[in-house]
Amino acid sequence: MDMSEQEIVAAAEVCEALMEFSREHEDRFLAVCAHVVPYGDAAYGRALAHWRIAGSPKASFFSYAEDEDPCPALLEFRAELTERFGLPILTVDEAEKRKSDFVKEVRDWGTN
Repeated sequence: MDMSEQEIVAAAEVCEALMEFSREHEDRFLAVCAHVVPYGDAAYGRALAHWRIAGSPKASFFSYAEDEDPCPALLEFRAELTERFGLPILTVDEAEKRKSDFVKEVRDWGTN
């Protein structure tokens, strides 16, 4: 995976936050990652870097694609990560609903 310096820095920030949350909430972390190494820091870190470069648009969010395996730690601590970094982490279902709601809003311009 070829990552820019900004993406690497953001991924490191996410990794550090996940480690902090895993120490503070060890029971939650072990419940989801007892047999899995957390791997969501790079994916969310890349998205975070691009989101920052784009000026942190309010309508943006991070979600895995329907056919991807989401990182259990990233989803377990998504509220904390969203609060710390600002880029919301949504489940696939939540992302689909948000996209659907957005499309409805854009299409409902009314008559001119």
